[in-house]
Amino acid sequence: MPADISSISLVEGIGLSTIFEKINN
Repeated sequence: MPADISSISLVEGIGLSTIFEKINN
């Protein structure tokens, strides 16, 4: 379970970072 949660959090973090970058740019 912890591994799944960590992987999901990483994916969400990457997605949020990309979205923020698009908004900033």
